[in-house]
Amino acid sequence: MTIWRNRDFRWFWAGQSVSMVGSQVTTFAVPVLAITALGADPARLGLLRAVEFLPFLVLTLPAGLWVDRHPPRPAMIAANLLRAALVAAVALAGIAGVLHLTGLAVALLLIGAATVVFDVAYLSYLPVIAGRDQLVDGNSRLSVSASVADVAGPGLAGGLVQVLTAPVTLLLDAASYLISAGTLLAIRTPDTPPPGTTPRAGTAAPHGTAVPRRAVVSPARQVRDGVAVVARDPYLRTICLESFTYNFFVQFGETLVALYALTVLGLTAGTLGLCIGAGSLGGLAGAVLAPRAVRRFGFGPTFTGGTALGCAAPVLVPLAGAGAGASPLAAGALIAAAYLITGFGVTISVIGSVTLRQGVAPPHLLGRVNAVMRLASYAAIPLGAAVTGVVATAFGVRTGLFVGAAGLLLPTVILLLSPVPRLKGLLGVVPSPASGVEDDHKRRYDSGS
Repeated sequence: MTIWRNRDFRWFWAGQSVSMVGSQVTTFAVPVLAITALGADPARLGLLRAVEFLPFLVLTLPAGLWVDRHPPRPAMIAANLLRAALVAAVALAGIAGVLHLTGLAVALLLIGAATVVFDVAYLSYLPVIAGRDQLVDGNSRLSVSASVADVAGPGLAGGLVQVLTAPVTLLLDAASYLISAGTLLAIRTPDTPPPGTTPRAGTAAPHGTAVPRRAVVSPARQVRDGVAVVARDPYLRTICLESFTYNFFVQFGETLVALYALTVLGLTAGTLGLCIGAGSLGGLAGAVLAPRAVRRFGFGPTFTGGTALGCAAPVLVPLAGAGAGASPLAAGALIAAAYLITGFGVTISVIGSVTLRQGVAPPHLLGRVNAVMRLASYAAIPLGAAVTGVVATAFGVRTGLFVGAAGLLLPTVILLLSPVPRLKGLLGVVPSPASGVEDDHKRRYDSGS
């Protein structure tokens, strides 16, 4: 049976698709609002971005453990309602002219916390709706929606900000969260796994027998076990360090591009949105071509080449301002090219990183390895954003972009100094031994991932 015949999935998919577009709108509109209405400088932009992603570092593991013990749908609905209220409050304060950077920072912190809860619950709830037999189909449909939102969202957001202003545009995202909450309320499937799947620990099984609770490992233990595996394996060490380095230095561009494009290059919000949207087009191309490239060139060369390409392209952004006579159109074209190439290369790199992680990590410890990888990535984001603000304040926005572009050469260097480029495939890679980490085959822990 096709997933489209599943009434509850249709509601879930519709709500998520609308919310994905709305989230893209907010991602674009918030920095524009901070720059144009609040006069945010690089230091404050860096602080706002650091605050926004701090909950991902602090709350991801606790949220995963909490969601594993409670019904996910109420948490998702509550998170959506909270995000709707917070985004609407920011928008209305901006319209009334009473919004301040402190209030915006607090709102972003709370929105980030709600997003962590929603994202973790989302991963637990989809199998309940779709069932294990349709999970791949359901994930595919949602991935298509995410890709469409990534491509269309920035351009749509740029146009809306240019026509309606940033605060009014944010009201549309608030509405999208309400729509998502409404579609979740329309779902009839109970918050327990359907027949044929594994019931939640501590709940009643289909025939009334209690499902024994699983042994629970603390977040600290999860991290310790995952770190032990990552530290011993040369491939996992490499991709963990590569991911941290990339996420740290990419914050220079993520934090400063709107300020640079709008105030230095003179681009309009609509043009900037289209430029950023080009990155998603490159990402789609990278996702399609990655398997072919692996078959032709081998896994390691493809992974390394994609990383090198994606990490080299961001230097085009500060180069867009070279020359006193550079027109906004030419500058916009160069920024669009940077995002297009970056999206293409980084998508190939991400596919390679995830695939290598899944192939090398012991299967029974993959959840904890993933947790360590996520923590490393999330730690880099607020740290990189904060450093970006300091560097750009001291040396200028364009110099900050050049520093970020130079730093993005390091992930490629890290790969080149590792055994990764020599990999032709994963069949010859032996999974990392789990010695020193308690065997998990007999005792099933909640991984929180």
